[in-house]
Formats: sequence, structure tokens, C-alpha cells
Amino acid sequence: MSWFIDDNRGMKSESYPTSQHREIKVVNARSNNLKAINIVIPHQQWVSFCGLSGSGKSSLAFDTLYAEGQRRYVECLSPKTRQFVQHIDKPEADAILGVPPSIAIRPAVSSGSNDTVARATEIEHLLAELFAICAVAVCPKCQLPTVPKSKSAMVDRINRWPAGTKVQIGYRLAAGGDTAVLLTQAMQSGFVRAIVNVGGAGKSEASAVEISQLDLSQTSRQGILIIVDRVVAGATNVQRIQESLEMAMHFGQSAAVVLADDPSLSGGLEGKRVTLDQQSWTQFLFTRSLVCATCEHRFAKPDQRLFRRYGALGACERCRGKGWAGAERCGDCGGSGFADGVNEFQLSGLTLSQWQQLTVDQAVDAVERSEKDAGAASLVESLKGRLTFLRDSGLGYLRLCRIVSTLSSGERQRVKLASVLGATLVNMLYVLDEPAMGLHRAEVENLNACIKRLHQKGNTVIVVDHNAEVIMAADRVVELGPAAGAQGGALVFDGSPEQLLVPAASLTGEYIAHRRGLSCRSDQRRRRRGAVRVVDATTNNLKNISIDFPLGGLCVVTGVSGSGKSSLLIDTLYPVLRHRKKEAGGRTIPDSVPVKEVLGDDQIDEVVLVDGVPIGRTGRSNPVTYVKAFDDIRKAFAETVDARNGGISAGQFSFNVAGGRCEKCQGEGVQTFDMQFLADVHVKCDQCLGTRYRPEVLNVRYRDKNIAEVLELTVREAFLFFRGQPKVQNRLKALIDVGLEYMPLGQPATTLSSGEAQRLKLASYLNGSKNKRVLFVMDEPTTGLHMQDVTRMLDCFDSLITAGHSMIVIEHNLQLIKNADFVIDLGPEAGDGGGTVVVAGTPEAVAGCDDSATGKFLKEILAQEHEG
Repeated sequence: MSWFIDDNRGMKSESYPTSQHREIKVVNARSNNLKAINIVIPHQQWVSFCGLSGSGKSSLAFDTLYAEGQRRYVECLSPKTRQFVQHIDKPEADAILGVPPSIAIRPAVSSGSNDTVARATEIEHLLAELFAICAVAVCPKCQLPTVPKSKSAMVDRINRWPAGTKVQIGYRLAAGGDTAVLLTQAMQSGFVRAIVNVGGAGKSEASAVEISQLDLSQTSRQGILIIVDRVVAGATNVQRIQESLEMAMHFGQSAAVVLADDPSLSGGLEGKRVTLDQQSWTQFLFTRSLVCATCEHRFAKPDQRLFRRYGALGACERCRGKGWAGAERCGDCGGSGFADGVNEFQLSGLTLSQWQQLTVDQAVDAVERSEKDAGAASLVESLKGRLTFLRDSGLGYLRLCRIVSTLSSGERQRVKLASVLGATLVNMLYVLDEPAMGLHRAEVENLNACIKRLHQKGNTVIVVDHNAEVIMAADRVVELGPAAGAQGGALVFDGSPEQLLVPAASLTGEYIAHRRGLSCRSDQRRRRRGAVRVVDATTNNLKNISIDFPLGGLCVVTGVSGSGKSSLLIDTLYPVLRHRKKEAGGRTIPDSVPVKEVLGDDQIDEVVLVDGVPIGRTGRSNPVTYVKAFDDIRKAFAETVDARNGGISAGQFSFNVAGGRCEKCQGEGVQTFDMQFLADVHVKCDQCLGTRYRPEVLNVRYRDKNIAEVLELTVREAFLFFRGQPKVQNRLKALIDVGLEYMPLGQPATTLSSGEAQRLKLASYLNGSKNKRVLFVMDEPTTGLHMQDVTRMLDCFDSLITAGHSMIVIEHNLQLIKNADFVIDLGPEAGDGGGTVVVAGTPEAVAGCDDSATGKFLKEILAQEHEG
């Protein structure tokens, strides 16, 4: 996330003045593979960027527009702060003008943390602030609400009592300190009278004595009440009563004890009867702080920090906010993770832990019911915005306490978007990267509606996505290309969605108009070669599912996000098959998998899960290391004359270990600075200038390129460069086969999309799965792919299936679904409304099922192709 002041410092504003019509103007952008692109984007426009993977979309949207926003934000920091983040280079462009404050949203690939839905969407933070302002303290013993009173309200209360009522105003001795010292202090302040044996609860026999005559050996400290003043209701001057109350609260830790000689006053909830010198009195507790008037229970200060589950004040001491002491539910907090004092406060009749247990739908209703506090209006609006986005995007069934890592990719993506798209900011630039990732076609319409609302608030929205519905919903479409990598980076189309569909206007338009990417004919679909059967699966929301997964072809599992696809395939079928293959012929089922039986595993030799989990956690992991081509590349460099003369071994050409790497950046090429509430800032290492290596290693050249320059080559360029190195070429060929020829060899793994990560994993198996019958299980492999790239992936699948392997794929992409041999559609809804098989069969069979959400759209697209 980036926030900055639009002052255009460091740019050529004298040559390219800001337009009076308020617009973003980019002149000769050259980041990465961009070829001197010029573009003008009026403010408050929704623009879709499209094009082949690697064509330059992200280079223009993120590395140019958003990067300039990040740079300007850093320039606006104080000089003292800027010294810690150094200087951020300007994006490569002659000028970038008129960029408003900007926010960037990257895809939610996966999550290994214990973040909940409430925490990931900032709902937890907003609830903490709201509780700090509006929550009502409810005594855990008396179950009565406690509301602090102002001094004027206390005086009014006394004067409303029957005229002539005798009133004594006093205080209890403060906690801590020596009793004798406190009594001496009271006498020095002019107080002479005390009441002893005044207990904190129930009736007690009390008596009045002079402070100087107190026998401390016969009196408990808690039973001593120092009298500040004696007044008469309706007769004593108001200012005197007010001053006496102020004095009592000053000495009594913000609490004054008031005694009235009218026993009829004890009928209320706050007053209680006491006997003083054989006469009946009513005792009240007046306080500006949170203290129960009945039992004098003191509440914690309602600070924001108290309502944070992982904070020092709000966390349960035993489980530290996690809810689990060890592997079991924490007995101290009952699994809520909160300290005892937190749940003594309520908002709309619910404690904070009860709020966390609500579903999104229930939380929306609770917010609507909550009392409106003028001081919290903006907080309520922000909270409603995030909750409403989740509800409107089809996630109303999720509980706020649900762990994000247990969600499907589509659910995770919408949860991530909720923190921003549910906000109420205006006049911003939003740059969204694949917001439709993981969403079913039925859910994209809701996403578009949310983006449209964001746009209509007065924001400029740039969306980088391959989804046809998202592209066509924009005001304007910009396509980059014509190809990927070095062959991309040009502006090949800029116009309206309608103009995009004109024949030959753009590659993307050809696919959207169904002139390319047609599905295979029904008579071309492969016949099954056996099947793996799951019997009575009950994982998560699955409702005793029994289903066959055909082998020897492409089987696609579909359904809305949260319908049970991952539960069936990744949490049930895959772990059982993996367990059995490791057992070498065993027939057991892991205890953690709730399924009665899995049959047919003898028909495969190996099962491989290819998911979108990142291949590495640091920038030192990259494609060339993952497919094990880097070992042979380093050997080639080590065999050069320069390396032998310099005594440089193959190991020194690795940036993962000490020896040849730059030690300042630890071989990452960049230094990362934590910007607290903003996105981290990545600055090119000033010692190696981003090359990752020491100078002596960079002096070694192979075919006139050093190791850093080789890592900048794309896969396609490197394949040609390493002619005569068959081992290197064979491994790079696998990357080309899965459509990653545009990717630089040294691209950090942390920057790969989930689709790219999956294809990279698939490439690593292509050379090592010969002479085996492998079942490949994939989770949305089309993520991040253009329609033409999907066609190439289908060709890759065909090659694997022809070689005797089988594919089972979770997918929402209709282009892939319509080319499947067999489709299993789950649903009909998400969460508790899902978990059943709606229909199973060929794409045509699914298209003919009226109860299938997937079938509805599949029928539409097959009909359009038939008409074309």
C-alpha cells in the first residue's frame, strides 16, 4: 500500500505540465520490457490491462505507476526517516504526472499463518477501536451495566433525592501504601470522621468514629470509610456538593462512596442497605471510572490495546491469544484467546469473543442493530464496508474467527480484497492484480459490482486480469504485447470493450469473441482408463460424497468457491493416495482423513500435488534453481579460463551461499525496509547494484556474459544461449513446454503468481516421471494465464496424458473446463450449502444440468461457439 503527496518532485514537470482535466500521464515508460509506452488515464476511470503472460502488464501497472507512488511517499517522509530507507529510484520513464495516492492489491496465493478472517480484513482492528469507544461494561458478578457518571450528573442525582435527606460523602482508603500513613494524610487534609466496618457486599454493622481514635488492630483496612463532608439533599449549595465529590474521588481512586439516610432509596439496582450506628442507610458508589456500583468490581480501562487478542493487555496469559494451550482448547479463556477483562465489555449485547464467532451475515445485522455513536460514525462505516463486501461477494457464511489458511483460494482472494475494496477512501488510484483469481464465473459478477462501487466513489481503478468478464466490465481496455518477454512491452490496443471485439483488433478480443480457443468436439473426448473412487467422504463440509475420478484423461472439479473442491481433492483423495504410495502397497487411511474408503489406487504408480504454494520464501529461490538447471550453468562458468585463472569454483557462482555472493544483501540483490503500516520498500543493493555477486565473480564471462547477465535472460533466450549444453537445454525445454519461456531465469520466486508457481512445479516433473503412471493433482493451474496461454497448457496436459499419466484439476476457467474429458461439479452453494455432487459427466452433460451453476455458464459458452 502506498500513500503520497502528488508534488511531482524529481519529474520533468516543466516539459510535461499536469493537465487541467486531472489525468495520469506516462511518457516513454521503459520499466522491464516496456518499449517507451505513452499513455494518458483520466482520473476516475476503470481501466483493464490485459495481454499474454509476460507481455508487460505488471511492468506498466505496478513497476511504473504504483512504483512512482511508492517513491513519492518515501520522498514525503522526514529526512531522518528517509535515511533508513535510502533512495528509491524513479521508474524508467521520461515523466509520470498526476498520479493520485495509490494502493496496490496483489493476489492472495496461500496463507500459512493463523490469521483469521476478521484479522486479515482489518475487521478485528475496527472492532477493537469500536469497543474502546462504545462498549458497555457489564459486571461479571452482578450482570449489571456500569456507566461512568459526570460530576454534574452525580450532583443532580443527590438533589433529586427527597428534600432533607442526610448525605455523607466519603472514600475508601486507596490500595497500596501504609494504612497509618494514609490515615495521617486524611487528617492533614482536614478530615476528622471515619466509618468503620463498612463491607463491600451485603449488610454490615458500621459505626462512626474519629480518625484519631481508630484502633487499627480491631479494624480491617477494607472496612474503613473516610468522610469528606456531610450535606443535605435540596439544602446544601450545589458547588459544595460538587467539590466534596471531587475531593472524595481524588483520594478514593476516582470513586466516591455516598451514604443516604433514606432507606427507600435502596430499591434501585445501585443502592444497597447498610446499618450505621443502628440506623438504616443506603450506600451508593459514584465514580467517573468503571467500577460496579453494586459490588465495586473494577473494570480494566477500555483502551484499544485491551481489545487486541495478541496484545499484552488483551491476550490470555496462558495461551498468549492463540486459544490453544498446547494441542487442546485453552481452559483459561475457553478458546477465545482473550484475557478475562476483555469479555466484561459488550457491544450490541455481545462480548468481543462472541463477535468473533459470528458469521459475516450475522455481523452485518449486529452492526445495523448497534447504537449509533457520533464519535464512532467513521469506524462503523468502515466496519460495515468490509462486512458488506464480504457478504455481497458471497462469503456471508464465513465466521469471523475462521482461519484464512483453511479457506479455498477464491475465498482467500475475496477476504484479501475486502480490506481495501470495503474501505471508504476516495480520489485514490487502486491497482488490482488478478482480483478474479480463484472465483467461479457466478462470483465474478459480484466482484465487478464491488469494483464498480469503488470506482463510482471517485477512484481511479486499474485492474490487471485475464478474466473476460472483468475485462469487459471496464470503461477502457489496454492490451500489451504482441508476445511475451522481449517480444512484448508494446501497446497493441487501447479502446473500449466493444472495440476490443472487432475482428483482428486484439488477440484477447479474438478469444473473448470465441473466434479462437474453441472447445474440442464431444466425440474427441478420451475414454476413461479405469478410475479412482472415493467412498463416503465427510471432510469439512462434504456430505458423505462418493464419486469416481476417471483416469487416463483430464478430469476437472468445479463449483463455487467454498463448495468443497479442495476438501474433496486436496484434503481427502490426495493425502490417502500419497500415504498409500509411501506405504508401498498398504491399504490404510490416515486418521486425519474422514473418508470410508479410497479404491483404485493400484492403477497409478505415483501421485503428485501441483499447487500454487510459493516455491520459496526469499528472493534467492528462482526458476533456474527450482528445475535444477543452475548446477550445470555454474559448472559451465567454472570451466572457463577466467574462472580457472581466478581460482573460482562452481560453488562461488551460487548466490545462496557465502563465497561469491554479495554479503551486504546476502545474495538477494535488494535490501528490504519495513514501512510499518505500509508495504515494505525494496531498494537495490548499493554495493552489488542488484547483481547479487562480488566483483571477482562478475569478471568471469561465458560467451561474453557474466553470471548476473545470464540470470537476466528469459527462458527462451537462455535455451538458445546454452547451445551445446544438452543438460541445461533439456531442463529449460520443460519450462518452455509449460509456457514460461518469457520468465527471466533469476526472477525471485516471491514474485511468481500461483499459476506460474504451479507450471514451474509441473515443469520440474516433466523430465522425472518417465516409465511411471503418475496422477497429477492441480489446484487452478490457469491462474495468471491469458487465454492463449491456457491453450498451450492444454497442449502440455495432452502430452502428459498421451504419455500415460492422468490429470485431476480444480478449476473455474471455462476455457479449460469445456475441454475436459470429465467434469465433477460440487455445490450447489458454498459452506454448509455445498459439499454435494451436483452433476458429474462430460462438459455437455454438465451444461445440460439446470441445477449446476457451472452448467449454466458452460451451456452459454458452448452455444456461442456453436453459433459462431
